Amino acid sequence: MIRPHDKVSWLEGSHRYWGFVQAIINRQAYLTAMIEHKGNHIELPLERLEVVK
Repeated sequence: MIRPHDKVSWLEGSHRYWGFVQAIINRQAYLTAMIEHKGNHIELPLERLEVVK
C-alpha cells in the first residue's frame, strides 16, 4: 500500500520518473496520489506507481 512520504516511481513512455507522495486523494471511483517531483506537484493514479525501497 502506498502511503504519504513514500518514494515512488512511474513510467511515462520509455522514461522512469521518481518522486515523493505528498497525499493520497479519494476521487470516489479511484484513488490518486499527489506526487512532488523536482519541485512540482502532479497527481497520478495509484495503479501507475511503484514504491521504491
